[in-house]
Order: sequence, then structure tokens, then C-alpha cells
Amino acid sequence: MRALSVLAVVALLAPPAAADVFVLQNGQEVDGFLVGRTPKKEVVIQMTTGQRRLHESTVKEVRPSADPAADFPKYLAALGKKDADAAAALGAWAKERGLPDRAREAFERALSLRPDLVAAHEGLGHVRAGAEWVTAAEAERRRKEEALRQETASKYEKAMGALPEVALAPHWMCADFLGDGKAPDRVKDLEAAYAEAERILGSGPWRGRALVVACSGQEQYQKWLDVDVAGLPGVNKGYLEFFKGATGMKFTYPPILGRSDLPDRGAMHAANVHSAGHLLVNNWKGHNRDQPFWIEEGFGGWTESLVLKSNSSYCWERSKQGYGSSFRDVKRWEVDDPDWKNLVKEAAGRNEFLPLDQLDSLPKGEYTRREVGQSFSLVAFLLREKGLERWRAYLEQVKGGEKSSVAVRKSYGQSFEDMEPEWKRFVQSGW
Repeated sequence: MRALSVLAVVALLAPPAAADVFVLQNGQEVDGFLVGRTPKKEVVIQMTTGQRRLHESTVKEVRPSADPAADFPKYLAALGKKDADAAAALGAWAKERGLPDRAREAFERALSLRPDLVAAHEGLGHVRAGAEWVTAAEAERRRKEEALRQETASKYEKAMGALPEVALAPHWMCADFLGDGKAPDRVKDLEAAYAEAERILGSGPWRGRALVVACSGQEQYQKWLDVDVAGLPGVNKGYLEFFKGATGMKFTYPPILGRSDLPDRGAMHAANVHSAGHLLVNNWKGHNRDQPFWIEEGFGGWTESLVLKSNSSYCWERSKQGYGSSFRDVKRWEVDDPDWKNLVKEAAGRNEFLPLDQLDSLPKGEYTRREVGQSFSLVAFLLREKGLERWRAYLEQVKGGEKSSVAVRKSYGQSFEDMEPEWKRFVQSGW
């Protein structure tokens, strides 16, 4: 066989892992793969017994492996325990020889040893996104999300004269005008609410992203209503006037939340997380406007308690009493920060709550803080004591138009009257 020039050998060795058998000028054969080169014009070869360095001029010919699939595990076993470069070179060798899964194994081993190794990242098809290495698909996703953030911020700046911080999560988009840098934290809590709803309900309430707008002050909130809410399906002048007299609003489909930071940002955020519970349970399997209101309020309380470990959103509308006035005595509940669990426990012990069948049929306008607390305790009782499957079955029947009293018997084998003693024991146990 004719001897190759040094330049020809170098050309053959040009790829990161160009050969399996190095034939030397003296006829000797070295079985291995190319790891790299040294400044002294040496080639570094990884063999099954270790590494060997040879000057380029001593290499006569290179031949590929006859069975790379069989060679790979031998080469992998021979790698030094901390040799990231050799692992990356083995990945390149496997990739060139049509072994993508083996290549990934070697590249991932290299990254486990040196997380910033460029050759391994590039071998896996990663690209840089700022200071990070990510997949090409992730880089494209981030590019699209950044474009959406900029487009959304520009839209609100033009419409409302102020630039919001736009934070995105898989199921929420938050346009936040508060300027405190906490938009990512707020949307993170809302995403936690979605995850809990998905766990409880067994499937996601919606696809895409719900909109959340956090306004700075009542004037900005009212302006936002004209920007985003006035054109929603079924919205009329009376609807807008009602919500302009409030500090926040929610719209079921498309799911939208908006609120001013009155009376304070913490209360605003708690109310949004609570309202997220409303949207989540209402959007699962479609919203039945005739469904009992305790379902909505109870799930809102459950969500707020789970995510924020509080129920500070018991500050309803224009007064502390709630949606409407009632002849019932609820003065113990009319404080700025009610100890809601203790209040529920005490009210159950004093038989101050409505019978469950009456709560089930109570109109929305008759809800006070006390009925909201009772609703939360009922949802908690059903979820914790009766299981998720029966809750889903009950809820799906109600959303399909079944009367609640009928659906509860079908799903739980009990009436509300039957389960009331169990519910009271649950509440009084401290739940």
C-alpha cells in the first residue's frame, strides 16, 4: 500500500473522530478513535486499553470500524472517569457512524463531567440562548415568546399610555403595570393554581393562555376595562358599569382576570388567585351558569389556600359583607383579616351555617363571607374525604345540566342532608 503524505493523513484525520484503525508507517495497527491533537502535531487516540499519542508523520492510513455498534461499548468502558473531551469525541464518532442514541449517551456523559463543554452541546444540537445552552426547539420557543412579550407590551403601552411588564407561563399571560418586578412571581402562583386544578379535575380546563392584567390604581383599571373587556362576547354597558364600580373583574370564556391594586397588592394578588379557581373550575367541561355557586366559591377558596396558604381575599366588592346583604348575623366574619378556618370551625359548632341543601340552592346574591367559608369547607370535605373520582363525576353531571341534588346522589350515594353530619365532624376536626 502506498504511503500517504503527512498532509493527506492530516486531511483524513480532520473530522473530530475520523478513524477506528490507524495504520502506521511500520505496519503496526492501532485500534481506537481520534480524541484530538496536541500543539506538537500529535494525534491522541483512545484505545480500549487507554490513550496513545502518535506523531502525524507516523500515520500511513486510517480505516473505519467494521462494526461500530460493537466497538462503542468497548470504547465507552475505556474512557477516563473524568475525561469529558474523550467522551465528546466518542459522541462525535458514534454520530458520524449512524449511532444517534449512542452518540447522545456519550455527549451526555461529557456534559455530566463538564457542563459547559461546547463540543458536547453542539453534538447534541444545542444552541446558545444568552448564557445557557438549550435545544434548537427551546431556542425557537423562547424567541417566539419574547416576540409575544414585546408585542403585548407595545399593545398596552399604545392603548393605555403605560408600559407593562409581561410575564408568560404555559397557561397564563400577565400584563403587569405595578412596576415592582414581581410579575413572574404572580404568574408563577397562577400557574400553580392551574396545576392544582388539573390534578383535581383530571384534565386541563383550557388550552393556550388566560389573560391577567394587574393595574396600578383604579383609574388605570377602569381604562383597561374599555381596552380589553368592552369587546368581549355578551358584554354590554351595564356589565361595564358594574365592574367599573368594583376593583376587579373576571370573565369565564375567554378566561380573563383584571384587577387594580386596591386596597393593596397582596390582597389584589390573593383575589386573583382565588378568582383563578373560579375560572378553572368553570372552564372545565364548560360553564353551566345554573350550577350552584358554592362550587365556584369553594374551589376558589381551595385554590387560594393551597397556593398562598391564606384566604385573604375575603374582602368583597364595596363592603365587607359580600356580594349582597343578608339578614343573617355575620359580624364575626366582617374583619379585615378573618381567621377563616377558626371561624368555619366555630360556626359549625354553633350550627350557624346553612344546611348543605340550602347552601346548594342559595342564590349568588345572598352569599356573605360566611357562605364563602362554608363553601370552601364543603369542597375541602368532598375532595379530601370522598375522593377525586366522585368529585369529577358529580361536577361533570352538574355541568351537563343535571340538578345538583340528583348529581350528588348519583355520585356519592348520599344526599346533602345525609352527608351533613360527616361534613360537620370534618370541619370541627380542624381540617
